[in-house]
This record gives sequence, structure tokens and C-alpha cells, in this order.
Amino acid sequence: MIILSTFPKGGVGKTILAVHVTGLLLSVTKERILLIDADPRPDSWRFYLGRKPNSGEENKFIEVNKRFDIVWNPPQYGKKERFRPIKKAELDEYGYIVMDTDAPLEDAIAMISNNSPNIILSPINASQRDTALEDLPDFLGVLYQICGSDYSPMVRVVPLGVGQNLVSIRIEQSQDKPENCKAAPAMRNLQARMNKAKKERKYIWNYSGYEELLDYFSSIIEIDI
Repeated sequence: MIILSTFPKGGVGKTILAVHVTGLLLSVTKERILLIDADPRPDSWRFYLGRKPNSGEENKFIEVNKRFDIVWNPPQYGKKERFRPIKKAELDEYGYIVMDTDAPLEDAIAMISNNSPNIILSPINASQRDTALEDLPDFLGVLYQICGSDYSPMVRVVPLGVGQNLVSIRIEQSQDKPENCKAAPAMRNLQARMNKAKKERKYIWNYSGYEELLDYFSSIIEIDI
């Protein structure tokens, strides 16, 4: 199962979503998990390891614990391949692979074309709501072109502090969109708290009063816990 967190705009919550989905999978499954940080600014890496990658650690699989590895695979600007290809045999060791991308649309296209993720998650948070909703139809149109007739991933636009209805309306207004595309359930506006959790390298559900959010992230990728 490959899960991609992507949207062609910065600051919408891609990394927060990726690390929390990873944390959910670590909590509720027994599978081995790989997190691929494909952002030139390795915030997912820093969330789990508490530091920047050292020299020579680029594209290296680093063990976080016995069930969980992380790799920093940043874009290769000016090269034919946008990202260093990862061998299928390396990926087959994992039950779940979570990918965190940067904002450029080229990154999303490369990740989808190279890996055919089963689930594509596109977060929209409150601070970027208006511009992200404006950009959403064009992005869904690109996904529609990539998917074609033989590839049908589950696409969920994730409202983080944004009304689900606003997102659903914008999806419905999109002329072209992937077949299996809809708004995920909405989270209440916790952007400041989520950013604090990210800095403290904690999952939001580990704070008192937010325990139910483990179920929320489960609902996004439709895993029963």
C-alpha cells in the first residue's frame, strides 16, 4: 500500500499529514513501514530523527525502529529523473509506504508516474484555504490525465480546519477529476496546535484532549482501528 501526500502549494499541511498517517500505521498495524521524504527541506526526516540528514545519508534507508525506516530522496534538479529511482525489491519489504512531497507540480507527477500510489492525499489547511481551493480544480485535472483508464487511486482532499462542504463543492465543480475522488472528513481548525506538535515531534493525539484524532486519521485512509 503506497500513500502519497501531495498538493502543488506550500504550507497546506503535506508533512503534518504524512507523519500523522505514518504514526497511525505504526499504531494500528504490524506491517513494516517506509516513509520517503521527497522534499528538499527534510521536515519528515527531522520529525522522526530530530536532525538534518548528515553528509552521505541522502537516499540511504535509515532504521528508526525495527518496523520503521525512513529515506530522504530529494528532487534531482537538472537530471533526467526527477527522483532517484528506488528498486522494487527494496520497496517490497514494506507493507506500507508513505511519501511526502514538496509543492512543485512536477514532483507530484513524478511520484505518481514512478510509484502508482494506491492513495493520494491532498491536504488544505485554514491558512491557505482560499488559494488552495482555487488551485484544486487544475490539480485534479492533472491527476485525471495521469490516471487514465487503467489506474484508479483513491484520491482524498483532506480539509484541515476547512469545511468539508467547501471542499466537496469545489471538487464537484471540477470539470475533470479522478473517478475515486472526494473530500475526506474535516478536522476542526487545529493548525497552531498541529504546528506545535510538529516542532515538539509529537503526534497530535498524544496531547490530552486530542486522543480522538487517532480515529480521525484512520478515517482519512479508511482503515478500521
